[in-house]
Amino acid sequence: MNRAMARDKVKRNVAALCTVPRGQEGRPSKSLSSARAKAVLGASEGTRLHAYVVLSLLTGARTEELRALRWDHVDLDGQPDIDSPLPPSVQVWRSDRDGGDTKTRKSRRTLALLSGASPR
Repeated sequence: MNRAMARDKVKRNVAALCTVPRGQEGRPSKSLSSARAKAVLGASEGTRLHAYVVLSLLTGARTEELRALRWDHVDLDGQPDIDSPLPPSVQVWRSDRDGGDTKTRKSRRTLALLSGASPR
């Protein structure tokens, strides 16, 4: 912008005359600490809920996304033999909330899974 003003392409940079607003404090994080994640893993071990807990911790998928997950959106093998190998993945394309499916075309995402990873 300074170069444009020097060459008389623009009269002035009006953004330089403004002050940046202070903003607001963000909300506190709801993410689990490593110790709390290990505690949740230990508490769920041996239950039907364990796979759900492991998948949510390893992928970062939201609970409402995992509740709506179907087996046809889970690829446990990936495509390791193609030119650009694709890892195993979970397609998070639906969401289960009170108001119904809240996923838009833009908010659908595919999350790669670590192959051979152990949650411990």
